Amino acid sequence: MSCFFQALNGENMKFANFLGKGLPTDYGHFVAVIVMVFSSAEASASGNAYSTVSSVRVDASGKAVVTFSGILTGTLATCMSGDNASSLAFDVNAAGGKGLLSVALSAKATGLKLKAKGTDACTTYPTMEDMSWASVE
Repeated sequence: MSCFFQALNGENMKFANFLGKGLPTDYGHFVAVIVMVFSSAEASASGNAYSTVSSVRVDASGKAVVTFSGILTGTLATCMSGDNASSLAFDVNAAGGKGLLSVALSAKATGLKLKAKGTDACTTYPTMEDMSWASVE
């Protein structure tokens, strides 16, 4: 975080200062950047999931599919086929893939809801949106 504040305000603020001694005096830029980050993330065209996990499948090549009990919401990627409207895919061998698999399996094993977002691209499978991130809720 200190790098983030330093880039925004030109101040050499340490993380301890942020936690214990308040914000820098000029944090208007910080607020503007946070608003832009969250509004652009939610406005992007991609599928969103917030439901329990019906199944998790991984094939021999490391390509994985998480199928949700509910249909994805939001604007689905144009490459999606109707048959895959409740699934997101990812590559276990790609950066973050093992983490996504771990989170998906945790949600399936516990029965808790998985919150996930797509990338608006179909690179893992040509007719299924790729998963960007996921969290157990």
